[in-house]
Amino acid sequence: CEIKQWYQRRVRGGYRYLGTPIGTEDFIKEFVTEKVNEWINELKTLSTIAEVNPQATYISFTFGLSKQWLFLQRTTPNICDLLKPLEQCIQENFIPAITGMNSKPLLRELMALPTRLAGLNIYIPTETATYEYEASRKATAPLVSHLLQQKNKISAAEWHQVQKEMKSAHSEIGSKKNSRLKKQLEELKKIYSCNAASN
Repeated sequence: CEIKQWYQRRVRGGYRYLGTPIGTEDFIKEFVTEKVNEWINELKTLSTIAEVNPQATYISFTFGLSKQWLFLQRTTPNICDLLKPLEQCIQENFIPAITGMNSKPLLRELMALPTRLAGLNIYIPTETATYEYEASRKATAPLVSHLLQQKNKISAAEWHQVQKEMKSAHSEIGSKKNSRLKKQLEELKKIYSCNAASN
């Protein structure tokens, strides 16, 4: 049975390793598409539950379901277009279910911001995929560099240096992300102000 599964994976052109597709472009596309369809089905189920308990649904989404595609974004490059059906489902099913309102462009952008910036932390997967992947590569670069050296042992000093570099990378990533989100908020404020003035 294991040999058969191994052979089938080889024929398909790739492997699933720790939840991440590794292989040909077609294999990765097929894998991500399957996962997106699964998430859409789960999202529609959550949207139905939201009619009775929107708060529990929101918590399940932000702390559970959405973390699944966040992981895939951080480990798999070039999947923005493959996530479009997922974002469509968020706009057409999930947001109306928990808010009672249709998802308009400006409202959607506001909801994508973190709660500390007046949003709902329902980020837009098609817009965050590339950023999350690049941030993940940067954060793990010091460790990857060391692993590629193929050393049998690592000294305490070397490991301390790796940890120091990774901590510095995380700090830089967090700072840049915070600046980017604050800039988005200011742009949204300007748009809302202009719309209010014109009305």
